[in-house]
Amino acid sequence: MTTRRRGGIVILILGLVLTVLLASFTAMAQQPGKLYRMGYLSYLPCGQSLDPNGPFLQRLRDLGYFEGRNLVVECRDAIGRFDRLPGLAVELVRLNIDVLVSEGTPQSVAAKQATTTVPVVMVGVGDPVGNRLVASLARPGGNITGAAMFPTVDVVVKAIELLKEIAPGVSRLAVLWDPTNRALVSIDEQLAAASRPLRIELRRISVREQKDVEAAFAAALDERAHALLVHPLPVGPPDMQRIWDFARAKRLPTVTFWEPYARQGVLLSYGPLVAEVYRTAAVLVDRVLKGTKPADLPVELPTRLRMVINLGTANALGLTIPQSVLLRTDEVIP
Repeated sequence: MTTRRRGGIVILILGLVLTVLLASFTAMAQQPGKLYRMGYLSYLPCGQSLDPNGPFLQRLRDLGYFEGRNLVVECRDAIGRFDRLPGLAVELVRLNIDVLVSEGTPQSVAAKQATTTVPVVMVGVGDPVGNRLVASLARPGGNITGAAMFPTVDVVVKAIELLKEIAPGVSRLAVLWDPTNRALVSIDEQLAAASRPLRIELRRISVREQKDVEAAFAAALDERAHALLVHPLPVGPPDMQRIWDFARAKRLPTVTFWEPYARQGVLLSYGPLVAEVYRTAAVLVDRVLKGTKPADLPVELPTRLRMVINLGTANALGLTIPQSVLLRTDEVIP
């Protein structure tokens, strides 16, 4: 066999090997990745909770999950109809999902009742141990973990103290809350006693759905409230805007521990950084989808508390924010 012929055979063999390898790599590249299915049981309207530009879905994209490509999201909400939550949780579980995200305490209770096998990641849940959702924060046990958000009563009292520094004449506080949210009930049971040293009278006003908003305005006026304490409410941004517009028109200072409200018009917010909690929940979802059992993932607590002041609202109310408060403020919204 001549040298030229041997060289030709070698080239032919190398060509065949390269062709096989190229075909193999091409086939691997064309194979679709795993398609994950995530259920989402929402406290707020689905469109609000799963805002594509919100921290939860943004963090999931950072981690490689893209809705419509390798992630299918099934969301259910029951705004104002919390009796529907157990059925909606069961409906999501039956969709053969890989993980169930439960936003808020009522949703997490429904998720726990619906399944003991599908991994559940809670977000924005209050007192998960006290509400018997997990055995302990460090060792949740079972199929549930998550990112807690709602503060202790001390945080709520601190928010009221800050309000009193800005508006010392406040002595009657209308509390807009959702009594079906067990996390809020837990706080409320302690808040009345804790606020007495501040010489604050609380007037509770229930807001469970959109139709309750207008009635809440009348109730606040009937109670001759000096200010509003607004808990997280299961209504959309337009209804929240109506609340802020009402408060401005009636010159009622507003305080909350739900930080996103500060960007919508509330005067003062003091509490956990909400975006951080949702990003943490996304990380936990990623770990669950990669095979870690919820029982081995400690429940995460907020790492930061932030004070936000809305100066535009203060000006509209004719209030001057004391320098002592401004110096402690983490963010001032013009």
